[in-house]
Amino acid sequence: SGNTLNFVSLFALILVIGILVDSAIVIVEGINRNMKHDPEGDKTNAVLRAIKTFYRPLTSGTLTTVAVFVPLFFLSGMIGQFIATIPFTIIFVLLSSLLVALGIVPLISSLALRRRDTNKFEIRQAYYTEKLQNWYRNKIASILGNRKRERMWIWGVIIAFFITLSFPVIGLIEVEFFETNDQEFVIVEIELPEGTVLTNTDLEARKVEEILYTYSTIESFLATSGGSSAFTD
Repeated sequence: SGNTLNFVSLFALILVIGILVDSAIVIVEGINRNMKHDPEGDKTNAVLRAIKTFYRPLTSGTLTTVAVFVPLFFLSGMIGQFIATIPFTIIFVLLSSLLVALGIVPLISSLALRRRDTNKFEIRQAYYTEKLQNWYRNKIASILGNRKRERMWIWGVIIAFFITLSFPVIGLIEVEFFETNDQEFVIVEIELPEGTVLTNTDLEARKVEEILYTYSTIESFLATSGGSSAFTD
């Protein structure tokens, strides 16, 4: 692909590292839960049930994230060339993580996971998890099936989406890829005809110096004659 391991690609890896392990964690947790619910069942069946339960949401979630970064490929100019590595790295890592989560992690889990007795911490964890699930289920049930609340929820999400999109337009959020900093120095280059005596060149430089002395905003300057500047070829 022509991409190298550089600052931009490392930034993309850091950006996606949290998403990278999500799919694998979901699969392992699903397998572990199936093994707890069926202590005498076959581990292979627990693995297959976990894959069947989670492959669709994991795939759709990964593809949604991929779709967010695909438009970055179409940026042109210097910015497009600079960040081209970011979408390539993120998309490649996300698709690889999905492949590993659905193909390799279940295989390793079926061989490595072992059934063990439940401790007090896991019992409390299951208790609070069930309470949180019941609370969420009740909130969802109060919205779903109620046409009025469903419409209010959908329109609320749509309005919030368009309000968020309007932030850059109204100036509430400034969009700037690379900040243009004010340079603290100015380079003045004096070029006289070839063969000019160095003394004449120095005299012309002194004329520029006299002009610079008239500006109180200039703190210091440096003049060289007869040699190339450090800022020029």
